[in-house]
Amino acid sequence: MGIVGTVINTFVALAVGSFLTWVTIDRSRQLRRELEAKIAEQATATARLEARMDVGFAAMRSEFRSDLSAMQDRMDAGFNAVRSDLTAVALAVGAGARGTSPGTGQTSPDPGSRATGRGGSASPGGGSP
Repeated sequence: MGIVGTVINTFVALAVGSFLTWVTIDRSRQLRRELEAKIAEQATATARLEARMDVGFAAMRSEFRSDLSAMQDRMDAGFNAVRSDLTAVALAVGAGARGTSPGTGQTSPDPGSRATGRGGSASPGGGSP
């Protein structure tokens, strides 16, 4: 009688295990389908968001470039105005072009003449002429 009870218990345990496996597998498949649907939904939403961001960044980049260009134009105009004002002041005080003595319009002596103390330029060899 002990063997018959063991066989019956084995079949009951097998039946309950099979039923639980079937229920678990079915629920697992259902969860997997739901998860895949959510993943696809998120991928679509992400693609839409990326497209909107690309359009927004392109607009911001374009606006930045135009603002930067306008700022550069204003700065160039300001620099030109300052340069013009400085030139007018220099001419008013009698400064000539570079390399001329103020007030005379004559060219200044050769820079080498300062080093030798003479009116001419220094000789390349460093000796006397």
